[in-house]
Amino acid sequence: AAEPLCRRGAGARPCGEEEAGDGPWWPHAAGLAGSAIGLEALLLALIMLDEERLVAGEAGTVDFTNLLRRFASRYPALVLPDTEQLLFGTLVEVDRGPCPDADGGGGGPAWCGSSEPCCPLSGAFERLNEAFFARFRAEGCALWRPGRPLPALWHGDGLAKWTYALGLDGLASTCPYMARLVLQNHPVDLLNHLFSRFEATQQPGAVAKRPRSEG
Repeated sequence: AAEPLCRRGAGARPCGEEEAGDGPWWPHAAGLAGSAIGLEALLLALIMLDEERLVAGEAGTVDFTNLLRRFASRYPALVLPDTEQLLFGTLVEVDRGPCPDADGGGGGPAWCGSSEPCCPLSGAFERLNEAFFARFRAEGCALWRPGRPLPALWHGDGLAKWTYALGLDGLASTCPYMARLVLQNHPVDLLNHLFSRFEATQQPGAVAKRPRSEG
């Protein structure tokens, strides 16, 4: 799995410029596909890289994606990033250009390295109309990006938690199977309150009216 920015762990912390490099970048809980023998060899190699790091005196812990970036840098022909998101789709969306800093300028963190900066949209509550409604569409039991192939799996955590929630809400409106899962596993009153608050922050007409159950 690959995503359009470089971050540390599941939270909202960008990689340093040197660590980010030119990509590709993997999400915190990156999906892997391959033969059982190949995946076993990869995992053993990542363990060895972590041991090398500790022997070299590097302090602290690193997450899985950091080790995967190191492995891909050392053996670029052995890992193929799914940059087209044919298998693993990511719900993280970015806007080209640097994030604003505390004063409203463009000196915020560089999520995609310094050569082509970007800023995540999915974690900005006030910009979810751009992050989700302008880029995704729930149709039947599938979540589509218009003009893009449908991936086998969607990945959403940390920065993508709001687009995940909106995607789930959209699928619950168009797919009976997903509607049953939401009713069985999610606090519906809390979700209704969340989406009502979101709709109140948007310009009139910017968000489609949500279907209401009758009876």
